[in-house]
Amino acid sequence: MGMLPGKKINREVIEKMTTIFDPLTLGDLVLKNRIVLAPMTRGRAGDSRVPNDLLEQYYFQRASAGLLITEATVISEQGNGWVGSPGIYTEPMVEGWKNVTEKVTSAGTPIFLQLWHCGRASHSDFHQRQPARFRFCGEAQR
Repeated sequence: MGMLPGKKINREVIEKMTTIFDPLTLGDLVLKNRIVLAPMTRGRAGDSRVPNDLLEQYYFQRASAGLLITEATVISEQGNGWVGSPGIYTEPMVEGWKNVTEKVTSAGTPIFLQLWHCGRASHSDFHQRQPARFRFCGEAQR
């Protein structure tokens, strides 16, 4: 075990140290371990943006982690900015996410939905070839 020069090892502190596999209380949540799946863009929802069986399987396969944070999930049609990203602004999308969350939480793992809006930088391909309705700060009006 490495030491800094002139520092003693405090055995009491070492004995109380936890590992990444130990449970963690985070607010009202008790995580089964300290492993967290960070949000990563998967783009597997397809053109409908409805969370599907592929997303359900993807997140369930990672449910041994203590906490899952989903990929960026679009909150409105105007907020689209990535091909195939899931949404949560229609009833079918909400139902798709319910399926995902029920499957993941059945394994005892909480899942957080990362909400996302691409904003002004959204490409016109997502808006019937029309530019986004908002201007960048300082951008001249057309």
